Amino acid sequence: MANPELISELVRAHYAGDQRRFGNLLNQFIASESRAGHVRLAQRLRDLRAEADAAPKPTQLARAPGTWNTSSPSATATRVCPTSCSPRRITKLCVA
Repeated sequence: MANPELISELVRAHYAGDQRRFGNLLNQFIASESRAGHVRLAQRLRDLRAEADAAPKPTQLARAPGTWNTSSPSATATRVCPTSCSPRRITKLCVA
């Protein structure tokens, strides 16, 4: 794959959130730059990749909106009206 195509695919993989594909394309790009004699650029990209791999990954502390289990009325009621009532009572009070 030519470098302009690799760069385009790297951008696509990044915006798609496809980390595995991004990593594979980055490795291909680094190898291509090394073969072309651009050793400083290739080494800088290797260093950046190593920094990113060493950085702590964020921990998800809460569920993203839209991932709640809304299959039961009590789950919906708990989300809509979070009180200390029992789920049955919440369903009667909060669900229209």
